[in-house]
Amino acid sequence: MRVTVYPVRRVVAWLRAAGHDADAALVAAGIAPSEVVDDHALIPEEAWGALLVEAGRRTGDDMPGVALALASGDGDAGLLGYLFVNHPTLGAAVRAIATWFAAFRPGAEVRVEEVDGEVRVRFELGDGLGWRQHELHELIVMSAGLGRRGLDGPWSPTAVHLSVAPPDAGRLARAVGAPVVAPSFMDGLVFPAADAERAFPRADAQLLVHLRGAAEAHIARLRESLGAATRLLTLTGATVDLAAGVVWRGDTALRLTTRERELLGWLAQNANRVVSAAELERDLWGLSSAVLTFAPAVAIRRLRAKIEPDPAQPVNLLTVRGDGWRLVVGPQG
Repeated sequence: MRVTVYPVRRVVAWLRAAGHDADAALVAAGIAPSEVVDDHALIPEEAWGALLVEAGRRTGDDMPGVALALASGDGDAGLLGYLFVNHPTLGAAVRAIATWFAAFRPGAEVRVEEVDGEVRVRFELGDGLGWRQHELHELIVMSAGLGRRGLDGPWSPTAVHLSVAPPDAGRLARAVGAPVVAPSFMDGLVFPAADAERAFPRADAQLLVHLRGAAEAHIARLRESLGAATRLLTLTGATVDLAAGVVWRGDTALRLTTRERELLGWLAQNANRVVSAAELERDLWGLSSAVLTFAPAVAIRRLRAKIEPDPAQPVNLLTVRGDGWRLVVGPQG
């Protein structure tokens, strides 16, 4: 996976402001300083992670994600930040960014759900500890900052939840303005559902239209750049990054489950031919023909909900009555 150059630039600015040799840190992380000046550059996420770790080492900070977010200022999150604060309400902003995030950060996801009168915002950045924890801390602090910036005044979530306890929970709590619960069942933050209706007084609807256009153009460039290194599947009304498990439909990014990604990958390998339920049961579920199951049909229905413009009238994944299904794929550029 790769990340855009903008988070890398934030680390560089932080290091330079603190009096450190940012170019040396870049080189140590495996990033050429010349890449940072290219707006369209894509940085391997391992190198991005190594830079966070290197920045922490050079500054002597064991929570560089928190320090980076505070140095960047409330809500300084580039194009995503501007998109966030120009939605009409806090709830609309959170839901919108959840759909944009996977497109901007392939391989990661933001999930939003309302449970028992509170909104839960979950960050899913991938497996592992180390540098991903630094990135998670940065995202949580910046999210709280975006909330304050959008509401144009004091605001804090109810709590921060982390699956892994941070080195200094008190420091993170002070940065966010909310207690830290760790270890917890999720990584993210929660706030009262009533807050979702709070208006963003400085939101600009006309500016939001232009920002969406800029975001779509950015994502198009990102897809094009990733095309050489990532398996992109072009369907009618959707583009799928099979490696990241992300479906792009217009300005909406949808995350595939592991099973959905395996199924779509298998169908792509057998594109434009009819495949039977027995084949899917054998190759993906490891079942013999003696086992009666509706698993393929259920999985196909769920996959269609994400890849079809209208799941009730599919144009990508067709049913061939009596025989099975066929994934329609045109020439891939």
